[in-house]
Amino acid sequence: MSLAYGCQGIQYVTYGTPVGRPDCEFGTALIAKEGRPSRLYDDATAINTTYLQPIGRRLKHLGSESVVHANEDPPPVGTTRCTPSPQLRSVAGERVSARSRSSRPGTGGSSPRGESC
Repeated sequence: MSLAYGCQGIQYVTYGTPVGRPDCEFGTALIAKEGRPSRLYDDATAINTTYLQPIGRRLKHLGSESVVHANEDPPPVGTTRCTPSPQLRSVAGERVSARSRSSRPGTGGSSPRGESC
């Protein structure tokens, strides 16, 4: 769903595992309490380089143009409900459909890359 709303990257909530916080118990982050990379560090590195970098090259030139929600009753507050159109009569499965535009120079400004309901 984040991609539908224009997300173009991942932000890690805690890169290092917080210490000295008796009010919260944190699981292991990319950097363990001892200051060394945890097993998650290698996993994140592999995901970032194998999947996210290639996808990011394409996503960074896109911007969210519109987002509609389907199969949610009621739809979330402040969102637009998906309505049927000649191109799309129904939606099954996931609840969000998005339409994006290219912001890459030389593409003519707004260029649909996906179809909304």
